[in-house]
Amino acid sequence: MLASAERTDVSGADWSTVLLAVLTLAVFAALAAVPIALARRRGHGRGEAITVLAILCCLSFAGSIIWLLLARAHWAREQAVLVQSGYYDPLNAMGAPVVPWWLWAVLGSGYLCLVGFAGWGGRKRF
Repeated sequence: MLASAERTDVSGADWSTVLLAVLTLAVFAALAAVPIALARRRGHGRGEAITVLAILCCLSFAGSIIWLLLARAHWAREQAVLVQSGYYDPLNAMGAPVVPWWLWAVLGSGYLCLVGFAGWGGRKRF
């Protein structure tokens, strides 16, 4: 039988992380619905492709944000243990997770292009 040194923490911090992850998924599900609804309303010929791309784009965006939330929480726990040991500088942020701005810029640009493409093509049905 293997032993583990990590303790299980069921404090409110873990629930707040779960709540933030669920909230992030809900927001990006609503954002994915925008180009899908726009393409369906306009009768776009590439509605299926727009649906797939919107879901992939928003899942990638939400996944990167949830990864960052989890990585920062893990890093903060490790940082607290190192600071409490007394041999670590609390101002040292070395090893902190890096925010993927370039990925978010690419995904955001792609999403805006997707919304524009969904609204631009197709026949108008009112």
